[in-house]
Amino acid sequence: MLSRAIILLIAGQKYLAALGFLRIISWAILFSIMAWLFSDCVLIVVKRETLILRNTVMVALLNVGLNLVLIPLLSDQGAAISTVIVELSAMLLNYWTCRDIVNLIILNKDTCKNIFEVLVGCMGIVIVCGLCERVSNIFIQIVLAVSISGLVYVSILLLLRNQFLFKLVKQLKKK
Repeated sequence: MLSRAIILLIAGQKYLAALGFLRIISWAILFSIMAWLFSDCVLIVVKRETLILRNTVMVALLNVGLNLVLIPLLSDQGAAISTVIVELSAMLLNYWTCRDIVNLIILNKDTCKNIFEVLVGCMGIVIVCGLCERVSNIFIQIVLAVSISGLVYVSILLLLRNQFLFKLVKQLKKK
């Protein structure tokens, strides 16, 4: 949400061409983290390392193939798109490999409710960041967007009575 402002603050106007790349590649982070969770926190724990290796080889081959096709066509945007597709594929392969274990958690009513609440909170962040784009000073825009977004996100989770946030608050009160 703040990619334009961050590029302007860190690098300046001449690097705004990287905006599309940054917006595309940021999705890869989400998929990469989920792929890591499935592999390192589930598959390794249950001794399925050979399946992780298989998935990694498949994804590496996909990465090479996509880069050979997309980079000549789309340059840095092609590399970003390739990275997102590869990370999504890694996440899906790792999920598929441990679905018998994680579906008990993912398909749980509480988990689905939590995901819904987080997505509603994210919509609040999108709205706040969109409104903050009207601030002309980039530094102030980023500070306002981050601080107000955080407050809005937590407020939404509180309003929706997010169980994980309430547990966190309870733990902090004990300390």
